[in-house]
Amino acid sequence: MEPEAVGVSFPLTALQPRPTPNPKYTMTHTLPQNNTDSSSSSSRFPLLKSRWMGGALAALLMVAFQAPTESSASLVAIDDFNSYVAGSDVGGQNGGTGWAYAWTVGSGIDVHQVSSKAVTYTLGDFTYGGGNSLMFTGGSTQNSTQRATFTSADQSGQTYYSSFVFTIEGPTGEETGTATGNNTISMLAKGNNFSATTDNALFVNGANSKTQARNSDQLASVDTLIQYGVTYLAVVRYSGWDATAGVYETTTVWLNPTTTDENTSDAAIVASVTTDNAGSEGFQGLAFRTYFTNSANKVYIDDLRVGTSWDSVVIPEPGTWAFGLSAGVLAIALLRRRRRS
Repeated sequence: MEPEAVGVSFPLTALQPRPTPNPKYTMTHTLPQNNTDSSSSSSRFPLLKSRWMGGALAALLMVAFQAPTESSASLVAIDDFNSYVAGSDVGGQNGGTGWAYAWTVGSGIDVHQVSSKAVTYTLGDFTYGGGNSLMFTGGSTQNSTQRATFTSADQSGQTYYSSFVFTIEGPTGEETGTATGNNTISMLAKGNNFSATTDNALFVNGANSKTQARNSDQLASVDTLIQYGVTYLAVVRYSGWDATAGVYETTTVWLNPTTTDENTSDAAIVASVTTDNAGSEGFQGLAFRTYFTNSANKVYIDDLRVGTSWDSVVIPEPGTWAFGLSAGVLAIALLRRRRRS
């Protein structure tokens, strides 16, 4: 029997609303015209030349480190938990990027604690996680903890995606094999009139030891059985907005997808459920519910992302900025060679 739901609200006075990010960063820089005088201004004024070169390098660095790719531009928020102290409660912590408020917690018997346990998952040449993680254990709480991406619920009908990596430990931490069902967390799309029991949700490890999609009272399961001690990548999409009912009617979840699996029908990877006129009433952020039949079990998550596209939460591009920087350095070198010749 789960404890009575205790409402959790985002503190509207906790932080000022974050400004809406500019999806495009543009910068233009006009190179000085060639001087027809054989004694050019740069050769006669070396200090001017060095200052111009420094300005050009600064401009290129700004482009390299600010200009987002298409996928990063649709990334709304991310938290890797590395700015928190291991062993501390996540409540009140305000790390990560893109969030409207700090983590809030409900009144329940579960534990939601920052852990030094590294949870990593490699997809292609990118590794998710590492460093600290967030641990859930201790009992069942309908409103465990929440994190807002917006100061109020978005009811525009925008589709939202979220991803994270997770692993489950048994009571001793040494268990192997199929994880016992209903030792789980669920991650819900929190809109208006939040309900831990009916809103769109991803179940990490449902009653059948499988990752599940839920909408209202309907469930669908990914066929893969969850194993103790194995790290997984979970992705969820909140979609199917019904403007008349004001709800997201569809929840889709993926377990260990590849970068091209958004449209897969492989039951070992994806499950989806649609319920007419039911679901989360918009999207303000994420809410976590815990359900532990064995209070000694633990669920660890890391690299929590929210975005408006598949690519933004599944296909990070860590090499983009480095590529921009190297391109900028190369451009400076070629420019210097041209001016010397």
